[in-house]
Amino acid sequence: MTAPAATTAPAGFPFPAGVTAEVLEAAALLDAGPIDPELVPCATCAQPPLVHDDVDHPHRPAPAYALALAAAAAEDRQVMADVVEHLDAAHVSSGRKGPSPSDAGKCRRQLWYRDRPPADYVPRVIDSRRAALGTITHDAATAARSARYPWRQYKLRVAIPGLDRDGELDEYDPVLGRVIDWKTAGEAKWAIVGDDGPTGDQWDQGDIYAYALDFAGYPVRDVAIITINRDTGDEETFVRPYDPARSLAALDRLTEAATMVEAGVLPPRDGYGPRDWRCKWCPALDHCWQTARAAELGRSPVSLTLLGETPDDPSIAWAGREVLKVSAARLELEKLEDRAKDLVQGIAPRLYDEGAPDGGVEVYDKWSTSYDYKGAYETLRDYYELPDGVRPALEEVGEVKRNRSKKTAVKKPRAATRAAARQPQKKKTTAADQAATKVAAQLAEGEAR
Repeated sequence: MTAPAATTAPAGFPFPAGVTAEVLEAAALLDAGPIDPELVPCATCAQPPLVHDDVDHPHRPAPAYALALAAAAAEDRQVMADVVEHLDAAHVSSGRKGPSPSDAGKCRRQLWYRDRPPADYVPRVIDSRRAALGTITHDAATAARSARYPWRQYKLRVAIPGLDRDGELDEYDPVLGRVIDWKTAGEAKWAIVGDDGPTGDQWDQGDIYAYALDFAGYPVRDVAIITINRDTGDEETFVRPYDPARSLAALDRLTEAATMVEAGVLPPRDGYGPRDWRCKWCPALDHCWQTARAAELGRSPVSLTLLGETPDDPSIAWAGREVLKVSAARLELEKLEDRAKDLVQGIAPRLYDEGAPDGGVEVYDKWSTSYDYKGAYETLRDYYELPDGVRPALEEVGEVKRNRSKKTAVKKPRAATRAAARQPQKKKTTAADQAATKVAAQLAEGEAR
């Protein structure tokens, strides 16, 4: 048990600011043991709630008791839980329905569930901590970059032609004519971006913003997506020229989805099942794919939803032929892969043909570890059959035998590296940074006046 809280500070050592008499009294109350809320005295009449009904004023806990109860309730709260709740409470809905640019590339059925939920629809509880970290990164980037580059627009509200809801653009530079969208990525998404660059839905979102700004008369030259690794802080920038036709096509796809939902037409599922990325984090997954009923019947959600509860023979035969067809294709591809891997075994690790349009290929040593669990199990069985006086102690048995092996493997350079190799390199000088800082200071001084 901890020592009772001190009520006075030692001479010459004042308590820090904020440590008041009420704080010290609350600390002493908690030191005395758990507090029963039914026995907390009222700040006005000192009566506990149990006998407070006869009093002509509402029960209000004494300040020290209220503080002690609040501190006890917050003792084990998780930081990210508080962050998520704070961000949710701070969010103000526009009150308008329909998609916005952030919905580009999402499953159209998901938009239906959001804006026209069925009577029996119960959304899944989605872990929002990843999204909260993305929001925190966006807010920090806005604060830092707006101080450095004040001529740029941040969190810019943009009216989208054909949609009822506005969009909010992360960053726009009217001097460069550049539409900039920031994306945070976890390990899986970072790997996807590394192989192929930003996904189609991410480009669609930036293209729609670009078209909306161009439609409103703003200068637009290119679209940039900055991807930030949430685990390491690494980032990669992808830029491509603004193409009005491509942007209009992206907006048309989103407008089509909005029209279907507004007209009451149930859109098709764009995801292939619970393992599809569009479905995995969707609040409608359980309802859309009947996961509870599938578990009850011992079926997969995809089988139940697409084939029905009592599929006929032709449907089952079609599904079986799909399995056979894909299995045969996989076996053939595995043979081709094995032949190709033999070509590079023993090649010195490094980047080859770096100047090629695809950025070349990187040969590297790939290490793998295997453990002899079967041998370890058989050894333990042999020891178990020995008499007590002969059987060795468990700590003397040793660890499971492991084997390390090395193979030559090949991977593509990251997409950002390949894109940078195809573009002329700009000369980087500290003078450019100094000039930007000077301009920002001048603009800030002008606004102050």
